[in-house]
Amino acid sequence: MPFLAFVSALLMIQSPAQDSVKNDLSVNVEIRPRLEFKENYRLSSEENYDPTTFISQRNRLNISNVRKNLNLRISFQEIHLFLKNGIGSQVGSVNFNELYIEPKVGKHFSAIIGRQNFQLDNGRMFSAAPWSQQNRSHEGIRFQYVTRAFRTDFATFFTRDYGHRFESSYSPVASHKYQYLLVHQLKGTYQQLTYTLINSAELFDKTYFNAKRYASGGRLEYTLKGVYTTLSAFYQYGRNQQNQRVRAYYIQPEVSATLKKFTFRVGAELLSGNPADVKNGYSNSYEIAYGVAWKFMGNMNFYAKFPADVANKGLFNPYLFLFYRLNKKFQLRLDSHLFYSQYPLANQAKKYLGYEADFSFNYKPTAYVDLNYGLSIYDPTSSMLLLKKIQNTTSTPIWSYLMISINPTVFSRKS
Repeated sequence: MPFLAFVSALLMIQSPAQDSVKNDLSVNVEIRPRLEFKENYRLSSEENYDPTTFISQRNRLNISNVRKNLNLRISFQEIHLFLKNGIGSQVGSVNFNELYIEPKVGKHFSAIIGRQNFQLDNGRMFSAAPWSQQNRSHEGIRFQYVTRAFRTDFATFFTRDYGHRFESSYSPVASHKYQYLLVHQLKGTYQQLTYTLINSAELFDKTYFNAKRYASGGRLEYTLKGVYTTLSAFYQYGRNQQNQRVRAYYIQPEVSATLKKFTFRVGAELLSGNPADVKNGYSNSYEIAYGVAWKFMGNMNFYAKFPADVANKGLFNPYLFLFYRLNKKFQLRLDSHLFYSQYPLANQAKKYLGYEADFSFNYKPTAYVDLNYGLSIYDPTSSMLLLKKIQNTTSTPIWSYLMISINPTVFSRKS
């Protein structure tokens, strides 16, 4: 029981007598079961089109110790599955979501060392993937310099052989494609304008020809009289894992506003793809490998793995999100998406792929209980048959979920 012994020792930590030294210790437990139902579509060739119902549950123990010059974070989790692939009960993964120390120098500089969630900007390029039960983590070191109006981050991460006993698709780290990942962020604010610049470099394993892929871009955000406007753009270059020369781009404009209890967001995403006459040895397909897709391209995750999910043809996704907050505890949401491939999936095929509607509500009766329900439908076109995710266009793909998160703090001490 080495882990429980370590936790017990941590709980008995005594803080120094000086008033100038802060020592905050908290222990949090999370239980998050989620029931999912899927019918008339599949996300990979290993799945079938038949109705599928299963439950996944995340059980997590979070320990945080915040001191004047050092933070400690431990997040131990077990992912459990019920009725998945016809198995009544099974362990998906036993792992650490986070395990790091954060030494601090002065008021502005710190370094996070170890396994950590990593999210930049709006989570599109780099996200902790909070919707997934396992989240997404990286291992390495992240340097941060933060003031009120300015911050800069530099992170270097690596992957290794994580083993296979509890490292299935529910691992927070095992799905990464890089051998080394370098990321720099520069973010600042000037009056109503916020700018974010992000540069990244992925170094792949030697079996992929020592390929190195880079991405450069960022976001501008401007708020005036309650109207929020933003534009994000990235350019991807270098060589991918197939040793192809990459020349790809991503663009996302969006406008949002709130009127009393009603909020709307309207925007679009464009991920470039390959035209029919793409040169041999080149790729124009933009690949988002470490961000989230459902938050921007629909809860059903038809287009989550780029560029494979669009057959390297790119994707254009105009969207409209509507939110209505009844009160502090209850919110309704409706997301609408139109999907078009940038280039036809085949000769004479239409670019229009279909329409998705995602309805959801969120109810938060207490500070540590969160209830979510969602229902999604997709209206496909004949072009979707080319992606082999649906059997026919007469049966409506459906996905629904019910999730509850119970997240109480069981111990807290400040001194």
